[in-house]
Amino acid sequence: MKKFLITALSALGLSLLGAAPASADLMFSLSDGTTVGPGNYGTVTVSQVDSDTVNVTVDLTSGVGFVSTGLEPFTFNLDSSLATLTSSDITNITGGFALNATSPIANDGAGTFTYGLTCTTAVCGQGGSAPFAGPLTFDITLTGITETSFIANASGNFFAADI
Repeated sequence: MKKFLITALSALGLSLLGAAPASADLMFSLSDGTTVGPGNYGTVTVSQVDSDTVNVTVDLTSGVGFVSTGLEPFTFNLDSSLATLTSSDITNITGGFALNATSPIANDGAGTFTYGLTCTTAVCGQGGSAPFAGPLTFDITLTGITETSFIANASGNFFAADI
C-alpha cells in the first residue's frame, strides 16, 4: 500500500495572493512532482463569506480520495496575527472530519502545519481502502480572517492532503 501526499503549489498560491482583489476567491492547485508525479490532483478554493468568515472547499480529481494513514488528511496554516483556531470556529464541516489544533502537525515531505483535519475511518478508509472522494468543505469564522489569511509553511506549502 502506498501513501500519497499532495501539496498546494506555493508559486501558484503566491501569484494568486499578490494578484487577487480582496473580494475574489483564491484557488490553489493540488499537485506534487515527487511522490505521485506531476499532475493536478484537485483544488482548494478559499472564498470570503462575510467580514469574519471564509469558506474552504477541497475538490479532488476523479479517482483520488482522502485516506486515513496516520497523517492528517488535510493541513493548513493561518496568519499568526489571528486568534487561535478552535473547533467552535469551524462550522458546516463535511461529516466525519474534525479539527486538530495540536501543533506542529507533520505531513510527509510537505513540512509542518498548525492545523489539520482528522477523518474517521468510517469516512476515510484505513490506509488506501475506501477513500473519501470529497468534496471536503468547511467555514472558518475568526475576527479579521480573509482569503489571504492562509499562509505558506517553512517548506513553502499552503496546504497538504493525504490521498
